Amino acid sequence: MNKKRTFVERGWNDSLDLPRYLRRGLSGMYVFHKFPGEDKATPTCLEDCAYCTIRGWLIKEGDVEMAKRTLENLEGTFDRLLQYLHEDEVKMVNKVIDERGDKPELGKEPVLFEVVDAVLWYCNTITLIADVFGVCSPGSEAQIAYDERLERRKSQKS
Repeated sequence: MNKKRTFVERGWNDSLDLPRYLRRGLSGMYVFHKFPGEDKATPTCLEDCAYCTIRGWLIKEGDVEMAKRTLENLEGTFDRLLQYLHEDEVKMVNKVIDERGDKPELGKEPVLFEVVDAVLWYCNTITLIADVFGVCSPGSEAQIAYDERLERRKSQKS
């Protein structure tokens, strides 16, 4: 399996026993991105990319309206992601977000950098929740990694 080799080349995250970088494919907004250990850039959902890739792509475009549409899509992805969680997990996530108090709220006429910062917040939060709760698109690179992890754990118990 070619993807399995790529996971090993990237290294493993000891705490989660998963590759450090995963393509979860949740938002459906793809840009070309290259993770460490890969030969070439491949389509990667925006929230799975490094900050510099996301920020660079949005600032290069320089269009506030495009950045707002990106933000709206990510807000929808965030809402759909919460639907995959149990009610008590959603309460916990919302409580943590409220306690941190850093959820972006934009005014009527935000400047590009405010929208970019909001996009980065949503990308980071989506990625974090997806990692903690194991949510990803079926058939995605992350799903393959989660399945491999489950099989390794089963074989270690035997």
